Amino acid sequence: MDAKEGVGKVHKKSKGFLAKLGPILFLLGVIIAVLVGLLIGADMIETGEGNLPADDVWGYIAAALTGLGFLVGLVTIMGTGTITQEEITQFLIGSIALVVVGIAGQNTLDIPFIGNYVSGVTLCMILFFGPAAVIIALKTLWDLGKN
Repeated sequence: MDAKEGVGKVHKKSKGFLAKLGPILFLLGVIIAVLVGLLIGADMIETGEGNLPADDVWGYIAAALTGLGFLVGLVTIMGTGTITQEEITQFLIGSIALVVVGIAGQNTLDIPFIGNYVSGVTLCMILFFGPAAVIIALKTLWDLGKN
């Protein structure tokens, strides 16, 4: 076996690992976002809305969700994530819709019983999908500019 074959085998193994890592990170991020959003809705985690100080726990959770979103975006632009090239436009449109609903909903979700929960879940989903959407959008714009 020469050096080129060895490099090819390592690259195939790493791509297989990334192909498995993408869906795991995506699913983990969605699960964490929903669970934390429900805990926010139940007032078990303080987010520091208004003039209230936020819990340290919220800061760590927000950083973790943002970091997971960043990793999902990186894995996706490398072509090994859960979002395929054909699905990028749909993902970006869905992300835009989520951000718009989240921004509008943070102030207007006075729905009895479920409003706080929906608001908390939406906030966490924005933290998770936001970085992924920005990275994927930048890559898409870069590709459009190259052509």
